[in-house]
This record gives sequence, structure tokens and C-alpha cells, in this order.
Amino acid sequence: FFFFQAEDGIRDPLWSRGLGDVYKRQVSLALKGLYMWIDAMMKYHENLKMVTPLRLQVSEIKAKLAKVRAELEAFAKELADIDEKLANLEEDKKRKEKEEADLIANISLCEKRLDNSKKLLSGLENEAVRWSTTIDTLKEEYQCLIADCLDSAAVVAYAGVFTAEYRRELENDWIKKLDELNLRRSKGLTMVKILKDDVTIREWNVAGLPSDSLSVENAIIAFEARRWPLMIDPQTQANKFIRKFGSKDESSLITFKASDGSIVKQLETAIEMGTWVLLENIGEKLDPALEPLLQLQRIRKGEGKQIQFGDKQLTYGDHFDFFLTTTLPNPHYQPEISVRVTLLNFAITPAGLEEQLLNILVLQEMPDLQEKKNRLVTQNAQSMKELQEIEDKVLSMLTKNQDFDQLILSLIHISEPTRPERISYAVFCLKKKK
Repeated sequence: FFFFQAEDGIRDPLWSRGLGDVYKRQVSLALKGLYMWIDAMMKYHENLKMVTPLRLQVSEIKAKLAKVRAELEAFAKELADIDEKLANLEEDKKRKEKEEADLIANISLCEKRLDNSKKLLSGLENEAVRWSTTIDTLKEEYQCLIADCLDSAAVVAYAGVFTAEYRRELENDWIKKLDELNLRRSKGLTMVKILKDDVTIREWNVAGLPSDSLSVENAIIAFEARRWPLMIDPQTQANKFIRKFGSKDESSLITFKASDGSIVKQLETAIEMGTWVLLENIGEKLDPALEPLLQLQRIRKGEGKQIQFGDKQLTYGDHFDFFLTTTLPNPHYQPEISVRVTLLNFAITPAGLEEQLLNILVLQEMPDLQEKKNRLVTQNAQSMKELQEIEDKVLSMLTKNQDFDQLILSLIHISEPTRPERISYAVFCLKKKK
């Protein structure tokens, strides 16, 4: 009644004629609800015709979006793999560049080493014979080391109290005993030959030490012995020598007599300050207060040493040295004193006096010869000093793992202004110690 079906959908003829709600309420109130439902369905139908294509379009778009996202994820993964490969390639590139730089540096270093080696070999090409001789000499000295040290130690420990003649006899007896025991020794073995230092002996002579062999032996024993030296010095030659040699500056030597009442206090000051002490004019007995010092009752505490002297614990100076002299010509010391000191006989004998007078005569009559000797000793000392510095530098650089090429350059630099033989021994020591 109200509707009819048309090709373009359901139409309301009454509605289309403009009757509206007035007509609907006038015809029947019961039809109002039905009409409202039908009208809502009509609107729903119209909206559904518009929404359904949109829904289909949304589904298609979502499907395309999912496909695109999947493709995006695949592309992102592929891109990540490419980035990783690129990073690896960059790292490989840096590593290869570093290897290339290292190879270039090694090539340059090898060329530099080759050039330095040529320079070094050119400067030392005539040293092979001397090196061979030095090696043979060192081997021989090594084989004789035990016997030479035994003889030198025996002379230092026991022969100081005797005159020169008795020392020669005693040392000859010891050498014969070494030969009987089949111990290899140096030819012409003497304590002086093993322990002497020409430069130091020259300094001693300048300081007033007589140049005869007995005085030189006594000085060597005095400075090499473990126990403090007690010098029998009736002519006061040893006293004058110690005074002059020890007085390098105002505070380097303290001198006092055994009769001084302040001996303990002065010794305490000297021990802590590390100065030399010369105790003069002692008799056949020693002050009991010197007992800790004579027995070397030192104890190590931390990085330094201490000594119990009297009722005090004193810091022991590293440069402290103690000398005792007596003017008694023929003293007799008890065994308990003899074992605590190193007795040295500085008394002049006719043979010693003859040797001293001969040296004075040479100095007066042929001063140019003495000057030449002193010059040669000085040059030799300078050469040995340079060798020692090179050895110390070699060992220092090897210990600190420094560049070996710097060492070669240093050797070349040193070899240019000096004779090649001055550094050949250092190079030999380097090879041997390395």
C-alpha cells in the first residue's frame, strides 16, 4: 500500500508526494512504528550500498599494506645484512690499510737498518781480528777467575801486615799451591794486577801516596778490604795520604786522635753524615766503644742501614769510611783486635825507600817522560770511561726494551769522532750479553 518496488530501489509514493508525518499520524498510529522501522531500514540500505564498496576497498588496502609491510621487512633485513657486510668491508679496509702502512714502515725501517749496518760495518771492518783476540782473552780470564780471585782475596785478607819481601814470598807460596791443585791462573799473577786501576792509582799518587809497589798494594787493600784498615805508619805517609785524598771538600773528612774525649760523639755525627773518619795515634789497645763499628754490626731497615753504636740506633751513611793509623813502628795487637781490622804495614823499608827515591829521580830528571805517562793514563782512562758509558747505555736500552736502531745510531755517532776500537768492545759486549 505504501511502497512499490522500482528498478532504482524501494520508493515511498506517499512520502514522495509530500504527505509526511501528518498523513502517517492521521491514517494510523499503529503504522507509525512500522513506518519508522521501514524508514530506518531504507536509510540503512542506502548507507550500506555506500559502505560496502568502501569496506571492500579497505580490505584490499589492508591486504596490500600487509604485503607492503612484509616486503618492507624483507628489504629492511636485506639492508641490515648489506650494512653489516659494508661495516665488515670497512673494517677489512682499515686493517688492510694499517697492514699496508706497517709494511711500508717495515720496508723503510729495513732500508734504514741496512744503511746503518753498512755504515757500522764500514767503520768497524778491521775489528774482526781484535774481537777474536778479545774473545780468547775473556775466555782465558774466565778460566782463571777462581784462582785469581783466591790469590787476590788471600793477599787482601792476610798479607797486609807483612813487608814487601814477605808478601812476595807468601803470595808465591799460594800460587804454588794453586798450581799443585791444578787451578788455572793468569800468567804473572799478582793481587795488584787483578785489582789495580791505573787512573785511581794516579789519583792516589797526586794525593800524596808514595809510588812504590808496597804503598800501592797497601792502598788497594785499604779500599778493597771488608774490615776497616789499621795502618802501621811510623813515617806518617799513610796519614798524609788519607788526609789529602779524603779532604776533597771541607766536610768530607773528620780527623781526631784516640785520646780525644769526644770520640764517640764525633763518630756518631760522622756515621750519620756519611763522612770519612781518620783516627790517629792509636796504641796497642782500642777503645771498647768502637766495638760495634769494628764488628760492622749493621742492620738493614727499609731502604737504608742502621748500626747500634753505644746506646743509640744510628742511620748508617752510605759513604762513611773509617781509617785508623798508628805511629808505633812495631806494635803488637791481640788476636781479638787483629781479626776485627785489616792491618797494613806502611813502614818504609830500604827497598821501598829505594823505589820511592828512584821514582822521584825519574820525575826530576825526566819530567817529560812522567808527563807522557800521565797523559797516556788520562787518555786511557777517558777511553775506558767512554767504553763504560757505552756499555751502560747498551744495557739500559736492552733492559728498557728500547729501539735497537737507536743504539746502532748511537754507536755510529760515537764511532765517527773517535777511533773504531773504542766502541768495538762495547759492540762485542752487547752481542755477548744479549
